[in-house]
Amino acid sequence: MNKIKLLIIEDNKEAIQNYRDAIDRVNRVSADYKYYIAENLEEANEYINYYKLDSAIVDLNLSGEVNDPANNDGNRVIDELISNFRIPIFVVSGEPHKLENKFEENNLVSLIARGDKTTLE
Repeated sequence: MNKIKLLIIEDNKEAIQNYRDAIDRVNRVSADYKYYIAENLEEANEYINYYKLDSAIVDLNLSGEVNDPANNDGNRVIDELISNFRIPIFVVSGEPHKLENKFEENNLVSLIARGDKTTLE
């Protein structure tokens, strides 16, 4: 059985570890996921160009600077993913207002506000 290839684009070390721990727990039972971690736009583009991906989790703020209106790297990654694949993209961000309007209309893009516990119910 082929593993699901998941690209995680996140610059926060704690969030990365949380993703790893969660996926590793699932893999102990079903071993269905292979994941790749990109911490910035350049790394994400390398994975996008090299691998055939099945899904992605994207943080919108990849600079580490919270509330930096100039940081658009997460939206750039989403644009690249949509241009190269037809896969589900989960946007997990503490700054959900940064998601570009054109992505809000895309059925493949799901927005989850980081820290919003209602999205997990």
